[in-house]
Amino acid sequence: MQNSFFTDKSCGTIIGSAIGDALGAPVEGLRPGHIKTLFKRLDSFVDVQQFKKKGIKYFRMKGLYTDDTQQVLAVCDTLIIHNSLTPDILSDTFISMSKHTMYGDCGVFRGSGYCFRKTMQSYLNGAEWDQAEGSTAGCMAAVRIPPVAIYYIDDPVQMKLKIIEAALVTHKDPIGISAALWQGSLIAQLLRLSPDAPLDIDGLLSYCAGFCREGEELLASQYSHLLYASHPDGIYAVSNMIPQFSKILQSSDSTAIDLFILEYARQYASQPLHKLTVPYALTLVPLAMRIFFLSHTSFYDPVVEAVNMGGDTDTLASLVGALTGSYRGFSAIPGRWVEGLVNMNQIKARAEALVKSKKGLELQELTEMEKKLTHKEFDFRQKFESAQFSKSSGSALKKKTISDEDDYEELKPSRKNKADWRQHEREKSMQKRMRRQNKTMF
Repeated sequence: MQNSFFTDKSCGTIIGSAIGDALGAPVEGLRPGHIKTLFKRLDSFVDVQQFKKKGIKYFRMKGLYTDDTQQVLAVCDTLIIHNSLTPDILSDTFISMSKHTMYGDCGVFRGSGYCFRKTMQSYLNGAEWDQAEGSTAGCMAAVRIPPVAIYYIDDPVQMKLKIIEAALVTHKDPIGISAALWQGSLIAQLLRLSPDAPLDIDGLLSYCAGFCREGEELLASQYSHLLYASHPDGIYAVSNMIPQFSKILQSSDSTAIDLFILEYARQYASQPLHKLTVPYALTLVPLAMRIFFLSHTSFYDPVVEAVNMGGDTDTLASLVGALTGSYRGFSAIPGRWVEGLVNMNQIKARAEALVKSKKGLELQELTEMEKKLTHKEFDFRQKFESAQFSKSSGSALKKKTISDEDDYEELKPSRKNKADWRQHEREKSMQKRMRRQNKTMF
């Protein structure tokens, strides 16, 4: 499948995912009500400088994506450069991106979560891909899978195998792998559809259920020695969920659908689940699909809904952006988002190269490209923090790392200013809660 229609769809998928990531990143970890208080309805790239004292948790450069998109680009480059994907090649790409330590504890990756950092550390300590830490049922395997769906769209058997292999690099829990199969199989079907074609939701999800079940059986028969099961019946959790999800989706009642997702996921989660927007594959992936299916008539509406739901906003909006982009195409993405996305040209070049299946496009080397962007964000934050500190005390600013997922401690205000001190204590408590929440298997 190589034509302008498919190129537009491919670009819509990859760039849509990146736009969702960059829109959601500044408000990651906030409650929906907090986002509403700050922005009413967030639908633009945000300069966080003016909001840093109002509860924004992570410093993000305006329009710049996080490790969600960086992992997508790593999969793109693996396919473009090597015309294939194997766990060895993809893990080598991740290792190369993780080696630079001047910005934090996960190289050039921006905002990576606890489980991903733990896996990368095991690689850096010498582990091979089949021995590396990966006991997570999180969503990142599903987030980075769109390039595989594009590249192998005409070969569903290879697509299934390559989705599994791409997931196993960091995920050994079958739930996280099966969620990637679900996301990948739906994207592959949407890529073939005209944006004007009505969606046969039952038919699409029926295909996904069969695709996932075949993938799960392949996992059980060929990769069982690698798997870490957080639940004894977890290997078929996703394919068993899809028919029930399809049935309740017919109600178009988002509250009822979300309640079903939460109750189903609680059967398999190793941690208590109180909301959908945690980075757990059995909540975030079906939630992304609910958002897409109920508001797929534009690119704008589902992505904005995801961004404003709170919690793991960058990952949720990235999943939704990939689904919506694969259906609506690049031409449906609002121009102001395309123009505001940092590094858009290089992202688009990779999406086009996936379709053309050949080298020769002017692609910057990935690790060096991301190193420059991470350094730029690092410098931007340092200047902002220096200015803020100079205003408050005039003292020299202590150098920080860029590992925002670990949270850096804000400069302490004077105890004499009781209002600022109370705000500082509230933010510190919130950061501690986020650290405890991050250090789970999700």
